[in-house]
Amino acid sequence: MDLGRRIVVYGPAGSGKTTVSRAIGERLGLAVVELDHLFWRQSDWEEPPVEEFRERVLSHLHGLSGWVCDGNYSMVRGDILPMADAAVWLKLPFHAVYR
Repeated sequence: MDLGRRIVVYGPAGSGKTTVSRAIGERLGLAVVELDHLFWRQSDWEEPPVEEFRERVLSHLHGLSGWVCDGNYSMVRGDILPMADAAVWLKLPFHAVYR
């Protein structure tokens, strides 16, 4: 299956987004972008303003020739999804995710 060079991975917290993203990135030789890292990179753990976060994400993604991006930040979904070649949705049963 050809997923392309720009892939997004969605799923609820604890569903394995980062693990799956890293596996895809390794197999396809793509950079893995964890939105949590870009969102929470401030030392005081305060949420950044929406526009600052959007700029941070878009600047990071545009600097890469290909990527696997994981995270469920609705404030950037409308920016990232149109750039993606494929989307992976992890839909696991509640008891598997939240045990």
